[in-house]
Amino acid sequence: MHADGSMGAMFRRAEAVPFEPVAVGWGGLLGGAGLVAGAAVSGPLGPAIALAGCLAGGFMTGVRAQGRRLAHGMLTGALALGFYLTFILLARAAGALGVSATAPELVPDGAAWPAIFLAALAAAVLGAAIADRMLRPRRPRHRIGA
Repeated sequence: MHADGSMGAMFRRAEAVPFEPVAVGWGGLLGGAGLVAGAAVSGPLGPAIALAGCLAGGFMTGVRAQGRRLAHGMLTGALALGFYLTFILLARAAGALGVSATAPELVPDGAAWPAIFLAALAAAVLGAAIADRMLRPRRPRHRIGA
């Protein structure tokens, strides 16, 4: 309640935080590059590279975004998958035109990659959550007896 007896502050709306497409774009590009690089490497190192790229992309998005970092992280993961699919489609189209282009398989190394794609989304959100935790202002600690 205000000093004048009104309850205006209690019902004040929070300021809307704008969507930051530049943050999502750069983070998605980093995550997509990680997915492409990971798909080109066989064995367990490939998925690790893919997930690390998405984690880094989500973190960078979270650092750049002013708010709603988890939502920005989810969009970053989706954009990373979009970049991955676009890379494969463009490389296949170039190959069909006679250009020497190699693209990773859509689902490399068998059936584990669909789970890795879901884990890539989760890694981007986790990266954004880490950034959110690091950048959130800390509440001051109250000393007992002071």
